[in-house]
Amino acid sequence: MKNKDDMKKECKKFFKRYHFSKGSLILSFVLISISFFGLIYFSYCLNTLSISVNSDGTINFAEYRIYSIFKDVCVVVFSALGVNLLISFCIEKAGKNSAFEDFFINDIISSPYFYSKLSHDNREKMLKAIELQHYYDNNKPIQKICNSIRDNITDELKDYYYSECSYTVRVNDKGNYFEKYITHNISLMPYNDQVTINDYVLAHITNTKINGLDIFELESVQLNGKDITKKCFSTHNNINENVGAQKDFNNETVLAYQDKITLSSKRPTSIIIKFITRCPKDDITSSFRASVPCEQFRVNYIINSQDYKLISYTFGLCETAEDSSSNKNPNEADIKFKNWIFKDDGVVITMCKK
Repeated sequence: MKNKDDMKKECKKFFKRYHFSKGSLILSFVLISISFFGLIYFSYCLNTLSISVNSDGTINFAEYRIYSIFKDVCVVVFSALGVNLLISFCIEKAGKNSAFEDFFINDIISSPYFYSKLSHDNREKMLKAIELQHYYDNNKPIQKICNSIRDNITDELKDYYYSECSYTVRVNDKGNYFEKYITHNISLMPYNDQVTINDYVLAHITNTKINGLDIFELESVQLNGKDITKKCFSTHNNINENVGAQKDFNNETVLAYQDKITLSSKRPTSIIIKFITRCPKDDITSSFRASVPCEQFRVNYIINSQDYKLISYTFGLCETAEDSSSNKNPNEADIKFKNWIFKDDGVVITMCKK
């Protein structure tokens, strides 16, 4: 990427390449002038000599031949240098115009420094003009659709994204409830060189409370391979009154990391959370969504019961994991997204009784 200094260097190279050398120009004019005046002088001498005769009525042919030779030399020098200088002016001008056009389009217009000096409105106009021609084949309705999608994604961006995000779920049938062992593995990357985030939410669970049982139980958390003590976390249990008329699945559990997490663009920040959730037998649906844009997303879900089969539904803006391998085992689902998914994209898995 070219900055301001690079632009100045390019300008100097351009004007250094396309200009006349002062020394050559002066020398050419001097030689042309000498040959021109020499031509006039020797023509005058020849003319004078031709009308003058010796005392005996003859012309001095030796002197006449010398003047003729110098005159011819002057004619050749004047003609050659004059024509070359004229051609050089024409070629130099054409070359300079072509080079300036190439320099302006390929060096100035394509330089980030050039765009940084434009006003916001002018940048928008130029972007839309380039996009319309380059990406959308001058089709304005398509451009409006794509711009709407891009604006929605941009509005939802935080300071980081997931380079990887995966859920591994093992479900046990406990008779009157399900017990789920969940491992959530994420790799965070900042958009800039370094970002510090506070109160990062490690888990957000919504389900129905079971009398006498903990619906959420934290087993362990690792940050870049190091175990984090439970005193570094805060757990909030809320009752959501807006979930539905029957008040189903209205218990929210939010697990947050209280210390700061510093993300670096040099390497991903790895977080592994292991926890257990418990839910009644009528809670047969689980959803796994990305909270930020994610480059690679995966859900591996197994129910350890032959009485159930799994049905999965994937949803994403640009990726629906249609090429995920279908498992021969009906009580297992392994969903992989190989392309970017965005906020609230993900997977829904339903446990159906056979």
